[in-house]
Amino acid sequence: MKKNKFIIFLLVALSLSLITGILIDSQANAEKNAKKKLKHFQKVFLEKENLLDEYTSYLAETLSKQDEFIPENDNINTEENLLKEKELSLFALENDSLIYWSNNSINLPLSIIHEKFESKVEFIDNAWFYIKKTQYKNKQFLGLILIQQKYAYENIYLKKHFAKAFDLSDSYIIHFHDNDPNAILNKKGKALFSLEKEKDNFLFQADYNNAVYFYFLSLLLGILLAIQIIRIKKKIWFRSIGIFVFGLLMIGLRYIMLSRGIPSVFSSMELFSPVLFASSFYFPSLGDFAINSFFIFSFIYTYTKYFPHQVLLRNKAQVFSYIFLFINLLFFSLLYATISILFKNLVLDSSLSFQMFEIKNNWIYSIFGLIVLIQLFYGLILLGKLTNKSIKDKISLPLRLAAIIIFFGVFTLSKKILGMPIDQLGIVFEFTLLLAIILIERYTKLSYSHTFFIGLLLAVSIFISNRINTFSEQKDKQIRVIESLNLSSEYSPTSETLLIELEKKIKSDTLLKRLCKSPIINENKIINLLENRFFIGYWEQFHIQITVCGEKDELNVEPDNQVRNCYDFFEEMTLKNGEIIAGSNFYNLNEYDGMISYLGIFEFQSEKAQLHRLYIRLDSKSRSQGLGYPDLLLDEKVQVLATGKDYSYGKYRNGKLIASSGTFNYYLNDAGFGKSKENHAWVKLDHYSHLIYRFGESSIVLSSPEITWLKKFITIPYVFILFYIFTIIISFIERFPWQLRLKYSFKYRIQYSIIAVLMLFFILLGGGSIYYNIEQFNQKHNKELSEKLQIIKQEIIQDLEFKADKNVITGKLQQISNLIFADIHLYNTNGKLIASSRHEIFEKKLQGQQMNFSAFYQLFYKERTHFIHKEKIGHMEYLSAYESLVDANNQRLAFINLPYFIKSQDLKSELFNLILTGINLHLFMILIAIFVSVIISNKITQPLRLIENKLQSTRFGTHSAAIEYNKNDEIGSLIKVYNKMLLDLEQSAELLAQSERESAWREMARQVAHEIKNPLTPMKLSIQFLLRRYDDQSPDWGKHLKQVSETLIHQIDTLSSIATAFSNFAKMPEAKAEDLNLVDILIHVLSLYKNDAHEIELKLNGIEKAMASLDREQFVRIYVNLLNNAIESIPVDQEGKISLELKEEPDHWLSSVSDTGKGVDPKIKGRLFYPNFTTKSSGMGLGLAIVKNSVVQAGGEIWVESELGKGSCFYIKIPKLIQS
Repeated sequence: MKKNKFIIFLLVALSLSLITGILIDSQANAEKNAKKKLKHFQKVFLEKENLLDEYTSYLAETLSKQDEFIPENDNINTEENLLKEKELSLFALENDSLIYWSNNSINLPLSIIHEKFESKVEFIDNAWFYIKKTQYKNKQFLGLILIQQKYAYENIYLKKHFAKAFDLSDSYIIHFHDNDPNAILNKKGKALFSLEKEKDNFLFQADYNNAVYFYFLSLLLGILLAIQIIRIKKKIWFRSIGIFVFGLLMIGLRYIMLSRGIPSVFSSMELFSPVLFASSFYFPSLGDFAINSFFIFSFIYTYTKYFPHQVLLRNKAQVFSYIFLFINLLFFSLLYATISILFKNLVLDSSLSFQMFEIKNNWIYSIFGLIVLIQLFYGLILLGKLTNKSIKDKISLPLRLAAIIIFFGVFTLSKKILGMPIDQLGIVFEFTLLLAIILIERYTKLSYSHTFFIGLLLAVSIFISNRINTFSEQKDKQIRVIESLNLSSEYSPTSETLLIELEKKIKSDTLLKRLCKSPIINENKIINLLENRFFIGYWEQFHIQITVCGEKDELNVEPDNQVRNCYDFFEEMTLKNGEIIAGSNFYNLNEYDGMISYLGIFEFQSEKAQLHRLYIRLDSKSRSQGLGYPDLLLDEKVQVLATGKDYSYGKYRNGKLIASSGTFNYYLNDAGFGKSKENHAWVKLDHYSHLIYRFGESSIVLSSPEITWLKKFITIPYVFILFYIFTIIISFIERFPWQLRLKYSFKYRIQYSIIAVLMLFFILLGGGSIYYNIEQFNQKHNKELSEKLQIIKQEIIQDLEFKADKNVITGKLQQISNLIFADIHLYNTNGKLIASSRHEIFEKKLQGQQMNFSAFYQLFYKERTHFIHKEKIGHMEYLSAYESLVDANNQRLAFINLPYFIKSQDLKSELFNLILTGINLHLFMILIAIFVSVIISNKITQPLRLIENKLQSTRFGTHSAAIEYNKNDEIGSLIKVYNKMLLDLEQSAELLAQSERESAWREMARQVAHEIKNPLTPMKLSIQFLLRRYDDQSPDWGKHLKQVSETLIHQIDTLSSIATAFSNFAKMPEAKAEDLNLVDILIHVLSLYKNDAHEIELKLNGIEKAMASLDREQFVRIYVNLLNNAIESIPVDQEGKISLELKEEPDHWLSSVSDTGKGVDPKIKGRLFYPNFTTKSSGMGLGLAIVKNSVVQAGGEIWVESELGKGSCFYIKIPKLIQS
């Protein structure tokens, strides 16, 4: 009944979950939902406006009371962060000059400052704002509410989005319509703008996620429901067919989900994105990989737990056991092959790293992928256990091992004949796993089984980690081959995209056009303009060569000092090595010199209408020469991994090094890498792994540090701990229904206590050490920033003192920037930008012309010399350092700012690796702690197990050996008490045995006397009667003599039967055991009752042969006695039913005799098998005592279950005959 209730509960829960998911899914597209979102937007907008008014009023009141409010305000940084958190901005102006600003990412247009308005919506820089203007005395206050951030391009840091509090998807766009009833209003009721959906089928992201969760829950509940239905059904055919139908239904469901893309909401999750993983139609994403694996595991779990293999093999010939073994072995091998393919695909076809020493981005998905793999390997272990368990009682251990060896031999040979690849390590793993399972179950005591199972999990974890390392090496080799091809092509998609944009700026520059009117006179100015205005920032990693020439101009070409026509020289260059970049006048020059080179050609006419050309040649510098370009400034559409980014590389031409990059110290000649003639050769040298790619007269060496055994080992603790946790979760689920108190043995309580304490210790220690390392890391980099600021200060201060030109300062900043590998901004004493080494940040309007106000406050008002804090552009957080520049008179000249754009990701990676190292170390300690806890708990509980075994073997009245234990501890005291108890028990047993013997003889004498006395009385009376008739000379004396003689004979027979019964009980001759079929005995006994008035039913449950070692005569008497008792227990006026049944247990035969009679009173039930106890009006009460004695002699046991008024059932359990 409880099981049916649970099925109903699962069915109801599944229905509710599925209906809820469908409703959320469908309502997300409904018009009603769109109105609800707009209503929420309106509400939040008004709340923001009220909050903005409060902040503006506070600022206005504070400024009106005192002009020096800012120096006294120590909460300025907190207030600024609070405004940013609320996505509000405040500006205060006096005489059109800023005196306060909370957001330095906005450049306030002059039109906004000078225009008279109360409120309006305006697009400023990269965002839509609602602007409110307030005039108070001589000060002007501007309050801005961010509506939507809308960058000109997007990348991982810059994303289009509405303000967070609006909770609105990016698919809505801002429109301006007159008389729109759904327009967003300010608090005065003025219509500001409208919001419209860009796509009709858009789902609100929050609803999207909620629908996903309910669909996931529905899948889980559906699987649990199917398993529960199979579990409660006892019929063999239902379970057998049901399990395979369950598997087919899961396959059909997955095919429908994949082919029709349902539920469509899954595609909203990154988990179901092909960016993380994609392999085939059936495995298009990591999420689909997880669902498929979960379905496989569910089928394996159901098959191993609920397939009725024991019933199917019962009473079958041994050949069926071998067939079942080979079927399971085939299933086992196919499952491993499937897992192996999935495992390899997961590592090779994903963007994730499963080697724990290097996981960085998307690490949570790496852990998720490991859990999915662990689930599959756990299913493999379950199938291995079933393979052994199902036939361990049918096939002996040597034959089992021989059968397994033969199977793997045939299986491997078949694969070889069919030309299939043979995974030798995989075959060894399969065989070893099965062997370990068999040996653990065969030879391990129950108390040690958990310990050995943990050892098995560790072994499987080592194998998984080894596979991860192997497949990761394969993946790395594939990537390096691709990288080498990229390097050989001397091609940069990022550079080419930027060149197309740059060309438009060059062609539209008015100053350049004016200078080109007189190209000969202005040649140096043209070159300076191009180098200082256009080829800065990103292009600093290229050598720039600019040539201006006419049709007849000649060039002196080095190194041969050849004189060539300018046009002809560059035309030959483009024809020989050039490839036009689509949509531009730039050529990609593939000269196989180790550099990325471009040539741009621009034609123009001079004032004299003569045709001139401007040739711009760009050659990439060595990687170590350039500052690089921050990812923040790159559009994700063109942003790709820079070639060789994760590796060191060296380029060789004719055997000589022409370019190199990275940490490896390359040789000047490529002979050091060997002379292999293969296109791709692999060499290990100087603790690096090198790929040598040779093509033509050139070669590229791509190098990566060798992965040490310690790094490879790091993955093992992760896999093992996840495996261990997964096993505990499965074990916990299998205990359903759960009790409030989980019952664990003393040993396991010790284990789990030690593990918990050590894990808590390591977590606290690890957390503390990680926190300390982070603090040290931050201090170290703050110190580096301060040192770089000092370098800048020394280099730039002289130019500021002499008031150098802005271009001169910019050039100087760019030189220093390349030297210290960091960007530099220079601000005046009012916090306004003077110059920058990275002008693109300001050109792309990612940052305003004003410096961060918190920094300005610290340096200007608080007069600090330097200040370091974190700033943010989009989603990119970086360290930003500021320094005050002062002259010899300690007068402030400017503020220098060093934002760590370039190094922000490197710093994060360095910090992550530092944290990861600490985590790895402590995980390794936890792994050791688990095994130490197992050893300690086994050691502690070993004496207790010894005591337990001794107590189990202790029998009253038998001699038990004392325990030898020499240690003087608590357990020693316990053992001393136990040994003393044994002595006392033996003495008590002797006294009790003597007392019982005396009592038994007294009771026996009393019973014999009583039984003999009963017939003697009528005998005495009969003789006395006869004597009287003789004295009276009765005429019928002969008749009376005959009558008395008959009575005496009858009573003498009674005395004889009494003597015989007591003699039989006392003697109980030794049983003559034979190998007999119990079925034959039962059939024979039943034949004796063919003519009985009561119906006696024989149930053999399909058993034809039940061999046991028995005394035939004794067991015939046993069942006759029990059947007689059953017949006598049925009242005369009642139609009773008697059943004789035989069942099979793993090691015993269980027979029973049941009736529907009066039953046995519970008060006397315990004395039924005592001698001389009877419930009948006649008899001596020895029948059941003799029955029990005979059963015990046969090595069995007998008991009774009875319910008063409903009947009784006597059970006899006899050991099976052990086949030699």
